[in-house]
Amino acid sequence: MLKLPKVAVLVGRTMGIPDSGEIWYLLDKRFQIPPTLIESTTLTPRELQRYTVIIMADGVPNLTKSSESALKEWVANGGTLIASGKAHAWMNQSGICSIKTVDASFKEDSTAYRMYAEQSEANAGNAISGVILNCTLDPSHPVGWGFDQTVIPVIKDNNIIFKKDANPYASPLRYTSDPVLSGFLSVKNKGLLQNTPTMFAKPYGLGAVIVFADDMNFRSYWFGTSKLFLNAVFFGECLKKENYNY
Repeated sequence: MLKLPKVAVLVGRTMGIPDSGEIWYLLDKRFQIPPTLIESTTLTPRELQRYTVIIMADGVPNLTKSSESALKEWVANGGTLIASGKAHAWMNQSGICSIKTVDASFKEDSTAYRMYAEQSEANAGNAISGVILNCTLDPSHPVGWGFDQTVIPVIKDNNIIFKKDANPYASPLRYTSDPVLSGFLSVKNKGLLQNTPTMFAKPYGLGAVIVFADDMNFRSYWFGTSKLFLNAVFFGECLKKENYNY
């Protein structure tokens, strides 16, 4: 039986304001599931037990050490933790989910001289900003529930590129070998992105962690990937260890 999730979103100065707002609007206005917004740097086990899903969007939460431990324990006891964008860094540094990224930084040839006027253009060419990419979706995965297609477009507006995980079942969404649908993507970045994961979904203790590289709710109108995000909210519990054989 599907249960109504009790959702909290970690917000504050270090978190992504647009991304957090999009999630708030999606849940509160479109689906009448008003989330609790938590801005405090202190989380206690008693407070966390009120929720079944906690979301951190495009930022690294400024949590105390005891709060980090409480959050990890909450997931291990059965909670679902969802992160997007820059929040993957907290997942990695906390040890809750090992995520390796590709170095997509721009490196100039230090032996050559360049025109100052060309600097901004060179940097812009390296940025991934608002490009629409084709992704392959596994519709048999819980986050793919309700989809009848195996290809779905995703908007990417950051240079976060995940490396493939050793677990072959952990990446139900990944960029295709020829991903560009619309927008500019440098040849270098295209090569780096090909067939890399767009997301990870793994069990942690008795709970689950789901990490998206991109904004699944872009400006509150990219509905295809919003459905993926909602599946993560509702069906994250299907990834718990007792339901996961890898």
